Amino acid sequence: MPHGQQLSARMALLLRLTISTLCATGAYALLSCGGVPSAFSLQRNPTSRAVLCQRHPRIVYPLSRSRTAPLVLLLDREPRDDDKDVGSPKLLLSDFARIFSQAPATPATPQPDALTVWKSRAQQAAAPLLAAAANVKPLQILLGFGTALALVASSVAVTSSAISDFLAENQRGLVLERAILFGAILEDVNDAYVEQEVDIDRLFQTGVNAMLSSLDPYSTYENARQAEDLFLRTSGRYGGVGLTIGRDGDDVLVLGALEGFAFDAGVRAGDRILKIDNQPVRGLDLDRVKAMLRGEPGTNVQLLVQRDGATESDLALDLGRKLVRLPDIPLATEMRPGVGYIKLDGFTEGTADEMAAAIRNLALPDPDAAEAKPPLQALVLDLRDNPGGLLDAAVAVSQQLVPEGTHIVSTAGRVYGGEGSSLSYSSAKPPLLPPDTRLVVLVNRNTASAAEIVTGVVQDTDRGVVVGQRTFGKGLVQIVEPLPGGASLKLTVAKYYTPSGRCIQAMSYTPRGEERAVQIDGEDEDEDEMSSAYSNSIGKRVKDALRESFRTSNGRPVRSAGGIDPDIAVEPKAIGELERSLLQRGLFFKYAGEWLQQHAGAPQSQIRALDAAQESTYRDFVRYARAADAKAGTLAPHSRVLSEKLTALEKAIAASGDRQKSAREVQVLRQLLVEEDLAQFSSQKEAISADLREAVLARLTKPSARAASILSADPQVIAAVDLALDANKYSSLLAPPPSPSPLTTTAAAEPAAATAQLSSAQTVRTPQGRGVASSGARPSRQTMSTSSRDVSADQLKRKHFAAIAEELLAPSPEASVYG
Repeated sequence: MPHGQQLSARMALLLRLTISTLCATGAYALLSCGGVPSAFSLQRNPTSRAVLCQRHPRIVYPLSRSRTAPLVLLLDREPRDDDKDVGSPKLLLSDFARIFSQAPATPATPQPDALTVWKSRAQQAAAPLLAAAANVKPLQILLGFGTALALVASSVAVTSSAISDFLAENQRGLVLERAILFGAILEDVNDAYVEQEVDIDRLFQTGVNAMLSSLDPYSTYENARQAEDLFLRTSGRYGGVGLTIGRDGDDVLVLGALEGFAFDAGVRAGDRILKIDNQPVRGLDLDRVKAMLRGEPGTNVQLLVQRDGATESDLALDLGRKLVRLPDIPLATEMRPGVGYIKLDGFTEGTADEMAAAIRNLALPDPDAAEAKPPLQALVLDLRDNPGGLLDAAVAVSQQLVPEGTHIVSTAGRVYGGEGSSLSYSSAKPPLLPPDTRLVVLVNRNTASAAEIVTGVVQDTDRGVVVGQRTFGKGLVQIVEPLPGGASLKLTVAKYYTPSGRCIQAMSYTPRGEERAVQIDGEDEDEDEMSSAYSNSIGKRVKDALRESFRTSNGRPVRSAGGIDPDIAVEPKAIGELERSLLQRGLFFKYAGEWLQQHAGAPQSQIRALDAAQESTYRDFVRYARAADAKAGTLAPHSRVLSEKLTALEKAIAASGDRQKSAREVQVLRQLLVEEDLAQFSSQKEAISADLREAVLARLTKPSARAASILSADPQVIAAVDLALDANKYSSLLAPPPSPSPLTTTAAAEPAAATAQLSSAQTVRTPQGRGVASSGARPSRQTMSTSSRDVSADQLKRKHFAAIAEELLAPSPEASVYG
């Protein structure tokens, strides 16, 4: 149970205990006085009418030996002539009173009227109570009062002790004190800050996220909107038309259209949405546009779009709303005869079902095919740029690959029952992929979290070979805890361990404990404790020399921390600085729209024109890119780092006031850097031409077809497919290592892949919080294993250009939404 619910449950229990004790004490005091309050009431108001009731034997028996004898209590009104029986009036003290109907009369005796009955029985019942009241002694009252006081004091003491023990446990009292202090600060800001308009919600969210970010970058507070986004990312479902939209100025731009949904209805990447159901959308907030696109599955929505290069200026499209399922597997195909390929982009609730369907389609014969395809001999599972997702989804996918009973992963953290507690996951059913099918897992630096769980179990159990680059190295697990108001808390609660027992977490965020004892790169041992704690929130990478060695099922050496080392290291295709800059600035995507405007026609004729005029198209693109540089106002190198440092140097020289010669030299340097960039249009012509063609095709063809065409020139995919076809090399990589001779050094036991030189290509981070908006149910408590996503240079090339445009044209959380 979460700590907040535990606190509420225990406080409620203590409150019920206190109330019950006080009620019991009051009842005891009443009984000890022998019914004195009722008697005193009759003495003060002797003309009041009484009603008949019975509850406690101790009160009843002094009045009569019969169990049906009444106790007199006060009644608020006079009886009426139309009262049928003595039990009809509504009584006071209903919890203690029960009305008894009038005793049945014998047929021969005439019945008195109701008023006579009331008077007679009231007088009979009042007499014993008045006599008892006359015999009450002050000492009896004092004794009852003292007894009640003692019981109250003891109950308060017991309750106080229980509350004190509860607050002292696990620093709950300190937590409560700090929470009250935080609330007092917010109240003071709201009441006394110099500006009257204070956004308390924004201040609260900023404060909470600042607190959580000092722990690690994955623990965050999600407001109601962000929680909906998180639900979409983990469930992958929403009711809509299957569009990804962004903003280009005031225009609403289509960044991507899902196959099976909006793409099949005729929408293409690059379309500008003019109207939705005859309502103009130019300048509207994207959340409102999203709401217009979303709706109940089975309903329709009318779109009016403008498309570059279309034969008609405006296109009217009728889209049916469906339950949209964002695919985690955008491509599953046969690369070569007998070699399947599956691209897995994430881990959500439906990933295991998608994976199972993809394996079956590749492994089973196609009854509609003209020729029978060869049996599936090998499978390449591409986990590059996969940021992770749900832990349960990673376990379910792993279960389809490894033998039944295989240990998949274990998680350890206090959330499982205290310090040192853990939870293990094992395969509970036979694998879907045949055990004799060779398996190659393709990874890179952006393979993280849940994707590393799958990679780790494949490598540690020797089920397959890992190819590519060292993975990201995220060995932490988060849970999503729903909060009041639709918000949620994503909190790191555990570490996970692969079957060999290693944790592959590459960064340390803990200021003390086990990670603190490990020497960290760049750590200053003279830092004070508080500054060290906050600096560790950024994270420090563990040195390679301190990574521990573990063994796979066959005895092959693998290492902890720092991510998962591939069995065969293969670098991606290099990308030049100019090409990277053009991708980041979105010039390919923007030029594609201009080219299509100049070559209006049917899609097939446009593709033929593109292939026939590659040289002239490239020259025109160079002109377009140089014009974009001139429009920026100043000449600047395409390297963002160089440009920023050069600008900072110019500002520093200008601030000094007496360095005119240096200022002129800096301008010469700037011009030289720009000329070198222009020279790269020649040296990188082949790569830039391929990117340019891809940008145009992204507006015209299916995303899956483009993704398949890109793979044929991908060096990492080519290496993985070649290995999958080479049975001898595949088997030798998984074979147990030879027994070490006495001359073998410790260093020889380290994995060969660990010595591979990794590329030094710069990594570019996407804008933080590039968001999607969604609708649907609130997220339930889920176990997640997600990673912040970096975009490598290779990823920029391999992603279809609609997604690239999403990053470039939509840098803020409000910039792109699913509709």
